[in-house]
Amino acid sequence: MSRRLHQSQIGTEPEETETPQLLQMDENIFRDDSLLSNEGQEYSYVSRLKKGIKYVHVNINGLKSKFEHVKELLNNEQNVICMGITETKLNVDRDRLNDFEICNYNALRYDRDKKEGGGLLFYVHHSCMVTEVEIPFAPPNFVQCNIVSIRKQGISETIVAIVYAPPSDVNNQFLEYFVKVCNLMKSSGKRLILMGDFNINLLEMSGDSLKLFRLIKEFDLYQLVNFATRTSTVKVKSNDGSNYRTTQSLLDHIYVDETSKYEVGGIEFGGSDHLLTYIVRNKKRVSCPPQLITYRQCHKLVDNEDFVNELKETDWSYLYNTDYIELNIEIFEKQVLALLDIYVPERSKYVKGQNAPWMTSQICKLIKMRDKHHRLARIGTDREFNFNAFKKLRNEINILIRNRKKKHFKA
Repeated sequence: MSRRLHQSQIGTEPEETETPQLLQMDENIFRDDSLLSNEGQEYSYVSRLKKGIKYVHVNINGLKSKFEHVKELLNNEQNVICMGITETKLNVDRDRLNDFEICNYNALRYDRDKKEGGGLLFYVHHSCMVTEVEIPFAPPNFVQCNIVSIRKQGISETIVAIVYAPPSDVNNQFLEYFVKVCNLMKSSGKRLILMGDFNINLLEMSGDSLKLFRLIKEFDLYQLVNFATRTSTVKVKSNDGSNYRTTQSLLDHIYVDETSKYEVGGIEFGGSDHLLTYIVRNKKRVSCPPQLITYRQCHKLVDNEDFVNELKETDWSYLYNTDYIELNIEIFEKQVLALLDIYVPERSKYVKGQNAPWMTSQICKLIKMRDKHHRLARIGTDREFNFNAFKKLRNEINILIRNRKKKHFKA
């Protein structure tokens, strides 16, 4: 069973270390060879991740030899709120705690205590308040999972979990454990992110992957990673004489409860055979195109004697000569519209697109009432009553808007 070994905030400046050579990445993974520093020139770090608030995961396959890569990434990339690392392969008796501290980050370390290998590590930015979430049930065999709650000013509280499932332990017991973890996270009512190395290849339809798809649908979760996260070469026997075959698999998953708020990315990192995967919280406002509307300037009909006289001179006797109400209505509308086309013809113009389609007339009325009570409370008119009414309406409006947004983006 995993246990927390270290949590610290370091205030010293990072030591100067020899510049590690950056790896050349696959051309399909967001960046190019311009990251490599030229010989004889001073090294300058080039951002490899998209801009925005980021949550990162990587199966490092041994942290000791790749720690400088992790340190470089966190010291230079901006707005990395949380980085989860699986398969650290650290040992509490062999590896000192302070050897893996990084400036401006709190480290939460969970070594495997049953046997060598495995191990999880959280790096959470010092500007965030981080709290461990207790898991009241034990994981099966050598599966590891840890959950933290992260709060930062200006960002909703987020429950973040990191999971590592060894290939030998991917079975029904692990999936049952996954269900319990999802239930625990969902019960918090907060925004959630669940990431890690599940060792279930989502690029092929197997029994485990199909079961996992059904489970995440049941919990209304979304898996964002849509590219292979591990490429391996295996030895095979073939008739054409080639003894090796390259395979690709999607083993590193990131689950969220709202797809509209995040973008996903991945890069080669630190010599690991797994890609570093990350999500970026998207704060971009949805741009709505302008709308073309038609209208009439009906205010020009006020005190328009010509229009009034035209109405009086129109023969409306035909309305009494037939018993078909629908036909009478249709003829009446055509007659009136023909007059309107003469005096106030239709015009067209573009208006600003609606940026908040979830706003309803009911919400707008409540907003006006809320602002009215707030204004009266500020000027001192029955202050206590108006301030309580303001707070009640404010909370009601926030709940209505939140629910309407969820329905809108799910649709």
